[in-house]
Amino acid sequence: MADQKLVNYVKNALKQGQPLESLKQTLINQGWSAADVDEAIAFVQKTAARPEQASPQMGVGIFGKFKLALTSPGQLFEAVKSEHDLNSAVKYYAIMILIPFVVAIIITLTSPTFLTSTSSVFTIFTGSLSAFLALFVVLGAIGLVAFYFICIVMSFSSAGVFHVFAMMLRAEKNGYAQTYKSFSYALPPGIIGSIVVMIMVLAVPDQIIAIAIIALFFTAWYLLVSITGLSHLHGVSKKRATLVVILPIVIIIAVVLLIQYYIIPAIVLGLLAGLGGLGT
Repeated sequence: MADQKLVNYVKNALKQGQPLESLKQTLINQGWSAADVDEAIAFVQKTAARPEQASPQMGVGIFGKFKLALTSPGQLFEAVKSEHDLNSAVKYYAIMILIPFVVAIIITLTSPTFLTSTSSVFTIFTGSLSAFLALFVVLGAIGLVAFYFICIVMSFSSAGVFHVFAMMLRAEKNGYAQTYKSFSYALPPGIIGSIVVMIMVLAVPDQIIAIAIIALFFTAWYLLVSITGLSHLHGVSKKRATLVVILPIVIIIAVVLLIQYYIIPAIVLGLLAGLGGLGT
């Protein structure tokens, strides 16, 4: 029979989101035999089997996933492990990014500046010019819709970049779908952050440093949840999952800085030198 003390330890560790392989190694390092560890894990999984089987049938709703991403990411990613395709994750992503789009439109349409300028325009422009203004509004709406779908398409390529790094770092165990889910279901902190930043930009636009700090905080939170997702869904350590997330971001930042501070100035100086040569 499994040791009760060990069973309780395993149960609490899994509940807190510790990856299974990492937990096994920790217990073995503490002096437990591999057989005892396997027996305790098997016992915990067996006793939890019925609730876990019932979970997919009952389903974790969109609000439930949103809440778990904020309060218990490990539990969230354990709950979505059984989703082997991308359908649910893509739908969730589409709904999540729709929220800041709607909030941005509401904030824009209800802001005093927009209402004043719009009223002035309609007062000045009449006849055919009003038709041009209406056309501008329609084109703006079409542009927003197009941008919304572009964001959804970009989610696949973004997850693909991280998946490539996961393969390079030997952190890819269960396919691209799990990588996509790691970033899709991690969205809630980013969604909340984007809304908070929009409100702050409107309310206190001069507080640039405070706005930047808030944006960095929610971005870091989103990345931490994504790391938890990669660790759970691919069954790797959080250290390896952290490398998968951080490394491409560091490379992108380095490339941007290189282009901005070295390549572009070099091109400009070269052009100026060429123009100077033509002048002489």
